Amino acid sequence: MKILIADDDVIPRLFLQTALVKAGHEVVIAHDGAEAWQLLQRAAASRLAILDWLMPGLDGVEVCRKVRQWDHAPYVYLILLTSKDQHEDIIAGLEAGADDYLIKPFDPQELEARLRAGQRILDLQAALLTSLEQLAQAHQQEVEIGAKIQQTLLLGQPPGDLAGARVAALTIPAQPMDGDFYDFFQYSAYCLDLIVGDVMGKGIPAALLGAAIKSAPLRALSRLLTASAQDTLPEPEEIVGLVHSDVTRQFISPGSLPPYATPGSIWIRAGWCWSIVGRPSRCASDVGQAPVSSCKAIICPWDSVRGSSIGRLLFHSKRETW
Repeated sequence: MKILIADDDVIPRLFLQTALVKAGHEVVIAHDGAEAWQLLQRAAASRLAILDWLMPGLDGVEVCRKVRQWDHAPYVYLILLTSKDQHEDIIAGLEAGADDYLIKPFDPQELEARLRAGQRILDLQAALLTSLEQLAQAHQQEVEIGAKIQQTLLLGQPPGDLAGARVAALTIPAQPMDGDFYDFFQYSAYCLDLIVGDVMGKGIPAALLGAAIKSAPLRALSRLLTASAQDTLPEPEEIVGLVHSDVTRQFISPGSLPPYATPGSIWIRAGWCWSIVGRPSRCASDVGQAPVSSCKAIICPWDSVRGSSIGRLLFHSKRETW
């Protein structure tokens, strides 16, 4: 094991160095506390240091304090070597950041036992860091996989065969995963419904909530078509009303959602907007009423941007302040 020893007194330092080398350790020597602190800051520094308490400039206790205040990994195991054997002195050294202490004159066998204890601590800390890195890598892989799944679950594919129109869609989440969604319901070459949803919050909870909300319009549309006596397309008001009822009951009831995962969505057909559900008020008495968003659709010429004659539909949402 590579061990740093710091002592300004030549004879005790030589005695300690001899004992460590005899036990098979690699020794790095510092002649005072300032040199020890410099050596400990190097990239390949020793992870175990034996520091004499009394040294000119920085003493052993001050070096311990600097090491613990230094936000750096891996961990450095610190042993104070001291002739102070008072209870108060030992407590002061440990509170300064020392992991252990050794009273002069020390016994070589006791020294080796304390070094083995330090090595066990360092091994456990190294294993913990490795586990944390593996968990971080696994989490990153899950986020990347989740982001790809999100593209399938939450973001519908724009239709490509609308008569006289081209549709494109783009979303840029602030984080790799969120719950915002959109979907397209094409009934013919001349009829298209669009749903746009905004889920406040990021990460897996928001994505799961967005997926649940996104499935509600399809269920509502299926129920309305099944219940229809005639083979006619349900009016947007019917779809929105049914979706609003289901979503409000399931997700907007008091206590059903944390405040960071509240949904809001609109249904759009032919440039007209219907609010399905807005963000709930913070007042418990208002939850369930689902204050709606104020939305409008704007048609502007595409040729002003792209040189094409195809129209473009832009959606602007103006929300109330809660």
